[in-house]
Amino acid sequence: MFKGLEKIWLAGCLGLLVSTGVMAQNDRDLFTLETLVTDTSEATRAQAANELLRTLLVRISGSREILDLFPPEQGVIDEDLVEEVSADQQALWDRLSSAQRWVSQYRYHSTREILITEAGREVMAQQLTLTFDPAGIHALLNELGQPIWDAKRPRILLWLALEGRQGRYLITQQSNPELANHLNQLAQERGLPLVLPDLQRHPVSNTLLSDVWGGFLSQVQEASQPYEADIVALARIRPVAGQWEVHWELNGSLDQALQRLTATSLGEALDLGIDYTARTLAARYATTPSQEVRRYRLAIAGIELLNDYAQLQAYFDRLVMAEQIQLLQADDDQLLIEVKAASGLSQLRANMALEPRWQEVSSAQWQQRLAQQQSLSTATSSSASSLSEADAYFVWRAER
Repeated sequence: MFKGLEKIWLAGCLGLLVSTGVMAQNDRDLFTLETLVTDTSEATRAQAANELLRTLLVRISGSREILDLFPPEQGVIDEDLVEEVSADQQALWDRLSSAQRWVSQYRYHSTREILITEAGREVMAQQLTLTFDPAGIHALLNELGQPIWDAKRPRILLWLALEGRQGRYLITQQSNPELANHLNQLAQERGLPLVLPDLQRHPVSNTLLSDVWGGFLSQVQEASQPYEADIVALARIRPVAGQWEVHWELNGSLDQALQRLTATSLGEALDLGIDYTARTLAARYATTPSQEVRRYRLAIAGIELLNDYAQLQAYFDRLVMAEQIQLLQADDDQLLIEVKAASGLSQLRANMALEPRWQEVSSAQWQQRLAQQQSLSTATSSSASSLSEADAYFVWRAER
């Protein structure tokens, strides 16, 4: 436990703790994109960066609406209307057409894929991998007034029942590899940690297909337990009158959300379902520049070693919505901190719930913990009173 000089040192450090934008452990994956190019010239790389920036900003903001800010493709806008574009609008288009300024690293790998050049020649494609700078992209999204969705995102288990020529069946890697790979590709483009059921590893009852099709959530949730998912998605897709009818439902750490829509093709149906998932979850977890910055008092137990504190500090450094935290009180393994965050309390708690080292406890559980410590004379009455007055209560389970 923190005592003496160590505890004084901790208090000083926490009093100065400010978010520094340290790269999250999986930020590199989120901000790294790949594409095939015909050559390794700077001009080709610049064009690829401009295209991949669109994909990246949709992934980080959670919504395709940001694409409306980009310049129209060549030939789409009437040249007679160019003069009506404001100087500010043109300046923004110029910036968004110079995406290499946000690229921090690039590399090439040879492939056996064939691409056709503008001159009509067949060439062996190069795989270009671009890593964009998270801080720069966050700054751009703030400037544009767009949402920013943290790298730590909910794990989604998708139970998708499809009605087709083979009858009704669940989409898995074994039942339909092509559709499974397409779903995984769509999810990767949106930065969604998507999992499809593995019925060989985790067998299910013979009635589960009917449960998914009928939307019987309790039975599906029971079958979902081995996957430890944050969100359980139920979907059914079937052909109706030359179109595809889609029912998509999300359940988990948010109120139930569902959408019914139609699509002209099966590929469009899957795309619409993944897009709905991304938009819905971004609305729950992402923060926007327009959100009011508020202060929340959090009581935290489990800070016994300096390394525990270091892990706690690193966590808040990476959390985009947490602008600053300040230590209000430290007593043995407990801290009372004030978090300045651009979010509502429920949104802050939802993001914290995605980190397995956090365990939120109820006010009653926290009071019981304080009472036990008072009986052992490890907390004074005044400190116990302060530690009991918080907006939320947590136990931090540090990695050791």
